[in-house]
Amino acid sequence: MQIQKVQIISNLICYGPCPEYDEEVEQSLTISRTGRVWFTGYNFGQGFDEHVMGRGKQLSIAKEAAQRILQYISIYYESKNFTPYVTDVGSWQLKLTTIDGQKVGVVGSLTGDVVVENVDLTDYIRQSINIASLVVFGGGIGEHKYN
Repeated sequence: MQIQKVQIISNLICYGPCPEYDEEVEQSLTISRTGRVWFTGYNFGQGFDEHVMGRGKQLSIAKEAAQRILQYISIYYESKNFTPYVTDVGSWQLKLTTIDGQKVGVVGSLTGDVVVENVDLTDYIRQSINIASLVVFGGGIGEHKYN
């Protein structure tokens, strides 16, 4: 599958105390095959349906790096070997747009373990994109370069 762009929405809300107004509870990361990257972090704000933008960033990474990320995500999606869904942690939503405009997606839990060819995708994306405290798929096994 040839991917034009991917959007990963990480929702950090889980069981426990209610988040504070200014606590980041959701991240949206979009990566295009050209290397353009868009990031938005949302704070809890006034409640579950009233998040407010806390931070945002647009940047570029090398086209080859972006295409490698999209290739790994394509392999992961096509494998259908998705991580089990659990209810006591946050969740992620993966939205793919193919080069011919088809849109597909999958959801999972922020437990990490999104691995392709022995590469942890959370770590790989964190190392490829200079944004502090990226959640991506949760977990990660290596150093968080930009955290």
